[in-house]
Amino acid sequence: MTYVTLKSFYHKGLFFSGGKIEVNSFGNFFDLGGIGFGDLFLLGRLENLIGIKDLRLILNGNLIQRIENLDCIRNLRELFLQSNEIRKIENLSKLVDLKSLYLDDNKIEVIENLNNCSKLVNLGLSHNRIKSIENLDNLRNLRSLDLHGNIINKILGLDSIRRLEILNLSHNPILRNTDISHLKNLKYLNLDSTDLRSIDILDGLVNLKEVNLNRNKIKKLRKLESLENLKVLYVRNNPVLANEIKYLQEETDINIYFK
Repeated sequence: MTYVTLKSFYHKGLFFSGGKIEVNSFGNFFDLGGIGFGDLFLLGRLENLIGIKDLRLILNGNLIQRIENLDCIRNLRELFLQSNEIRKIENLSKLVDLKSLYLDDNKIEVIENLNNCSKLVNLGLSHNRIKSIENLDNLRNLRSLDLHGNIINKILGLDSIRRLEILNLSHNPILRNTDISHLKNLKYLNLDSTDLRSIDILDGLVNLKEVNLNRNKIKKLRKLESLENLKVLYVRNNPVLANEIKYLQEETDINIYFK
């Protein structure tokens, strides 16, 4: 537990007196979640945050409606804005050293305005209203992408992020298989509840270690033996034929969870 100092200021014609805000903190990690911090203008008035090296800032659950007024906190490395009321990704162009951005559980419809955040390694956009994967071409350092719980029906827009290691697209109405074999570094893939009917989408994912295919319409598992690094397979609640399971158990070292 520590205190951050809020300077006195005028905002929208009103005067706000300064003071101290008690927050949870550990090293460079500051938690301002769930304290009614609804206007990001206030961040620029928190003197303690500006000079902290590699700042990791949590602003979850604050009813924040817009991403704004972050230009003065260019020392941000991790930004958590989960469970707010944000509708648009915007005003992040100055945060060129941002490594992790978590915007899960908001009201975002479009992936956009991330071109200057080329150092992003982790991006969380689960439980929004996103229909398509787009505008990620400049995020060539991305390692982890979470888009579960949206309304995406095609897996496109991943051509440039070839360093991706973790991809979560579960609980999206994906209606067709797509070639993602260019994601050679992918290790963990979650396609739970995506209406998949075959495992063709896994072709060429030579470094895949774990895949979740629960709650789909998959019957056949042949060809998975070609993925030599695959160690864990989840296929619960699929119409998988018993002989397919038996074949994999006999021919591979994959741990299969199907009951």
